[in-house]
Amino acid sequence: MKTKVSLLVVEISDRPRNNGVVPLRVLVDNDNRVIGKYISTKSIDDTISEVLSKYSNNLDTRYCKIDLVDFFHEASSDECEVLYMVKMPYHLISPTKESKLLDIDDANIEEKYGRSIQQTARSV
Repeated sequence: MKTKVSLLVVEISDRPRNNGVVPLRVLVDNDNRVIGKYISTKSIDDTISEVLSKYSNNLDTRYCKIDLVDFFHEASSDECEVLYMVKMPYHLISPTKESKLLDIDDANIEEKYGRSIQQTARSV
């Protein structure tokens, strides 16, 4: 069975908009997909570290609180996906040339990831 580690890196503003909504931005690859990688021979921690270094210039697993938030597997599939989340204060993430930060409304990410974001606390 193949296992994919996906990482939702979310920036959370400390200032709600006038309508009370807390602005969120998510780090995605250049194709607007949630960042991640299949585990090969390395550990989950090593895989997460590789993903962070590939898509961010300044995030390091030693300084991020990484939470397991979901697990996906379809009965007929030989793949599973483990979803982790990193929450950071606004304007702290520096994307690499292979990624970008998008407002959550513009990111157009898959519904399963959106549910995980909606269920998380809006504070860092």
